[in-house]
Amino acid sequence: MKGERIGVDGSTMEANAVLRSIVRRDNGETYRAMLERMAKESGIATPNAEDLARFDRKRTAKKLSNDDWTSATDAEAKIARMKDGTTHLAYKPEHAVDLRHRRDRRRADP
Repeated sequence: MKGERIGVDGSTMEANAVLRSIVRRDNGETYRAMLERMAKESGIATPNAEDLARFDRKRTAKKLSNDDWTSATDAEAKIARMKDGTTHLAYKPEHAVDLRHRRDRRRADP
């Protein structure tokens, strides 16, 4: 792209997929199945939804990495921190414009 002035927009767009649909890349285990397994290992015999939510809130070493997790419903969506501080599946398309000639150059970069 030639031009002296280039404008770039890198806004984060929320994906149409829920964070609950993520699965482990290495073994295909869902997030809920992982929580159930960890809860049983910690001594909760039959964890229900409330027990799992409480257990997940108390865990200290929580980390959702795009290297470890992927969306089962939308492979292009990535785990991202939104501007309001929440974590969602999202896209980060980048849009560059040659401001002198007003030509769009789009690039989807997840």
